[in-house]
Amino acid sequence: MEQVEEQTQEETAEEPFDFGDDAEDRSTTDTADFVPILPPDVSTPGRPAPTLGDLMEVLSEHRLLIIAGSASNKRELARRCAWEMAEYLRDEAPDDDPPVALEKRPALQSFDLLLHLESRKEPAVFVLPHMDPAEINRNLTALKEAAGQRHWVLIATDRPRESWHLDSTLAPVWQEPEESKLYAPGDLERYLRDRIGDADRSGLQAAFPGDDAWHRLAVALGFPRAVETFARLWAARAADDRVADLVEAARQQDQAVQDWYHHSLDPREKMVAIALALFDGLEEDLAFAAIDRLMEGAWSKRDAAFAFIDYGDLTNLGQYFTFDRDESGCGRLRTIGDGTRTHIIAAAWKNQRRQIIAALPELVRLALGSANESPIPVPTPQLDRQLQWLRESVSGAIGEVCRLSLDSAEPHLLQLVGSQHSSAYRVVASALRRVRAAGDGAAVFALLERWRSQSEPLRFLQRTRKLGRAKVSTRIGSAIVHVVGQLALEDAFDALHETNKRLLLAYVSSGNRGIIERLAFDALPRIVPNHPNQLIALTDDILDRARDRDETTQLICLGLGTGFAFAARAHGRPIEDQMERWIADGLEQASGAIDLDAVDAREKRLAMCAHMLGATRSGRRISKGLTPLSAVRKLGSILDVERHGFVREAAVSAVHWLMRFEFEQVAAALPELIERFRPKERHGLVERMVNLHCLQRSRQEGGDTRVLLNGYWCPIWYDSPTPNTLVQDSAFEWSRSARRESGVEFAADVIGEIRSVMEREQEDRRAQLLEERRAAAERQDRLETQAPAEIGHYKVDLGFLERTVAVGLATIDAPEQRHAVSGLLASILRRSDSEAEDVIARFQREQASGLEDVALRARRARWVARNLRTVLGVPAVLIFLLVVAAAL
Repeated sequence: MEQVEEQTQEETAEEPFDFGDDAEDRSTTDTADFVPILPPDVSTPGRPAPTLGDLMEVLSEHRLLIIAGSASNKRELARRCAWEMAEYLRDEAPDDDPPVALEKRPALQSFDLLLHLESRKEPAVFVLPHMDPAEINRNLTALKEAAGQRHWVLIATDRPRESWHLDSTLAPVWQEPEESKLYAPGDLERYLRDRIGDADRSGLQAAFPGDDAWHRLAVALGFPRAVETFARLWAARAADDRVADLVEAARQQDQAVQDWYHHSLDPREKMVAIALALFDGLEEDLAFAAIDRLMEGAWSKRDAAFAFIDYGDLTNLGQYFTFDRDESGCGRLRTIGDGTRTHIIAAAWKNQRRQIIAALPELVRLALGSANESPIPVPTPQLDRQLQWLRESVSGAIGEVCRLSLDSAEPHLLQLVGSQHSSAYRVVASALRRVRAAGDGAAVFALLERWRSQSEPLRFLQRTRKLGRAKVSTRIGSAIVHVVGQLALEDAFDALHETNKRLLLAYVSSGNRGIIERLAFDALPRIVPNHPNQLIALTDDILDRARDRDETTQLICLGLGTGFAFAARAHGRPIEDQMERWIADGLEQASGAIDLDAVDAREKRLAMCAHMLGATRSGRRISKGLTPLSAVRKLGSILDVERHGFVREAAVSAVHWLMRFEFEQVAAALPELIERFRPKERHGLVERMVNLHCLQRSRQEGGDTRVLLNGYWCPIWYDSPTPNTLVQDSAFEWSRSARRESGVEFAADVIGEIRSVMEREQEDRRAQLLEERRAAAERQDRLETQAPAEIGHYKVDLGFLERTVAVGLATIDAPEQRHAVSGLLASILRRSDSEAEDVIARFQREQASGLEDVALRARRARWVARNLRTVLGVPAVLIFLLVVAAAL
């Protein structure tokens, strides 16, 4: 397992902060991570609406509300609160910028939710469903700070209160509403009477007598979902069923779902319900396509009735399944109620276990196929988002099966492990995290130990994937690292499980490039922010295990630094203070002798701190301490003193990434920073500036058209000058305000390289497009001003002799057919003998049209025309006179 594998083409290295690129670029848009909440569904007639006054008061006062406890559909409560709050604020201040209600989409990988909230300028009421405290690094204070006085945040969670680490100031935001108190008894009583059919009312009255029986029964049920379930149970009751037992069953969500599944669905509907539960969360078209594929590939072989489903199959499933709609009308498959997906799959496991296990290979194929492109041929204009949802849905489905039988799922998990794609590893990690969250962490840790230390999993993948031992070892290790990163989120704050810690340290020591990449890009950025103090204590041990002057050591420093940057955003000053101490100690020792061929503990710590500074992002800080501008200045102080190439490489990389994400904040400090750069480092910075210019140019709005320049689709303006990018404006500003020649030289180099790489080509393309437009305008002017062309008539191309002699002879007794014979002769003379005869025969068959005689005369004329040249020895004049005489 500790073997080092050469990096292959299929396992290429990721760029530093690649995980942040997409997430942070999307942070200013709603479409990628948040979806508007539509008005509450009122499709069920008479269904009572909850009274949310108490919850709304908490949200209004604190701008933060956590809905927890035993309510059967906390997500729906949060969504309704958010929509009503947005409507209330809109009515209260119609002239202000009204907030919108937005729901966060789930994600397998979410590193920085706080930055998403900070980045949105327009006010919003955010709903964070199924929220895990690890997603905000267990710091609600940071979340509240990120929302500020601009946003409102509602959290729906199944996690217990102790996992959230509430301080006394936030205690009021934790609400566990009693569902029965959210609905007026009178409304529930009316709804109960409506749901109980006429045929069952007398039986219910007899079994539950009393003048206020309906009222007492409605109060006992407590909420609409229980009323609906009770009505169904009562209609299907057995002779010895008691009302009290049915009420209790209706109030218990898991029991209600299982009873519905076993007693209300026919065999086909049960299989459709399983399929819908497996693909919970997919967009409508993609969900149907995935289910069709599952049925065709796994289930129809067992029963042809499962080959295809349509909307008609959903008629009796609407109680627990729906399609959420957004503003575009696009539906997304959802189970109704907390835990419904789990309850349905658990209910099906009793009798349809083999069908569920048979679905696992298809789920694996979908997960593997989604690594690069959609494995399902349906239109996907937002492909990246749909593939993410597909992986989320598949990981959840596999996780549900893992909770029921880890042994049954293990071979299929190993198939995912055998893939070289990190997205497949994330599916495995997410699935196993579900098992641990359900309380079976021991089984998960035992599985990881078996994968790591026993030969059977390795041989299984060697045999099924036909890979070498070293490559299989790398993939198993990479998958385990992903899993450890996810499992660490289930540990209490700063209490990393001993097995997680041991596996983490063991894989740091491996030196395996592929595994170290996964540590740097996935595991450490998750583990560090949720266990920052514990990782501070482990930092020296982790860095000591990293190899000397090896690229894997730089990756370990990157992973730790990124994790501590996320921790600083969540936990503020304590993390920043520790970084300050590391930097101060490192620079104080920098004056001594250094070994350029090795990397010691000081240099590793400084490189780690540089990467932490590079991951700094702007936004309201808890401590008001670390900002992108202060980060770039700290990097300048490192470059001013540090001579070791390993540290300088990390610092220069950090500057590049601050430019990439925070250019407006750090641009003013760059001319001063240039003084600290070596020539090669300076050249690399110029290249980065040019690349950033290209990116900024491609993101400019407007323009008359877009053209491909240096790999970027960029706007082109015809009749107005092309606006500068931020890079160009900054370079000209440096030239005006630079205090030293080096600053002006750097600015000129940037402008010169931009002209060389893109701007000259851009000007040439603009001139070409303008010339094409000018030429097109001239052509149009000519067309509009020139005189209309005379209409030309087509004339039969037939020689004088053929027309005069051959046609004359053939029609000597039928001059009215001369035109028809002449035209037909002109056509058949251009053809071969067989083709000519075929045309003549075809005309002859049209007796009704009178063309039979024309065809015969054309054949005669053709014979004359073809033999005419043989008698050209006779003077042409004599022939002509003879023909004329014969005609007379």
